Amino acid sequence: STKMITAGTGGALLLSDAQDVAEASEYAQQELSVETYRADGFRPTLGQQLSDLNAGLGLAQLRRLPQFIERRRAIARVYDAALYDKSRLAPPAWAAGAESAFYRYYFLSEQSAQWLAWLLGREIDARPSIAHNSSDYFATDRAFPNFESAKNRVVSLPLYPSLADVDVGRIADALRQGIDSGLA
Repeated sequence: STKMITAGTGGALLLSDAQDVAEASEYAQQELSVETYRADGFRPTLGQQLSDLNAGLGLAQLRRLPQFIERRRAIARVYDAALYDKSRLAPPAWAAGAESAFYRYYFLSEQSAQWLAWLLGREIDARPSIAHNSSDYFATDRAFPNFESAKNRVVSLPLYPSLADVDVGRIADALRQGIDSGLA
């Protein structure tokens, strides 16, 4: 439910370069030929093929992507109003002309642990940051202090196109009640 679209399994790449297409096709093969192993050495493969049925599902979902994004944005507007109208929390800053598709809905709070407990106590599937350590995501010794700081302040709220309006309202009410109780 959290993915932008689904094909049940597998995935898709949009590529314009023929060489990139050839390499991606090779990686997607279940097994590479012995000749490829000898010529190129070991190369990882994805080991998944997208069936015609799954591809059809993916294409049907892709046609509905604009609707899915608009629904996500509509839910985000409800959450924004609940969180930012009466609290000290700051909404995210977007670059000029940018708008989020809201793959996930995050907000930052110094009281993220309390928020999570508050929301989970109301049977709302809030989650902490999905990121654990910057070193898990970046193959470098470089420090990412903003990433490390933010990961401990993140609260992720349920956000997906099939989320019922009644549930969106219940989540927004819980956010308002949390703010009224002193969470920020």
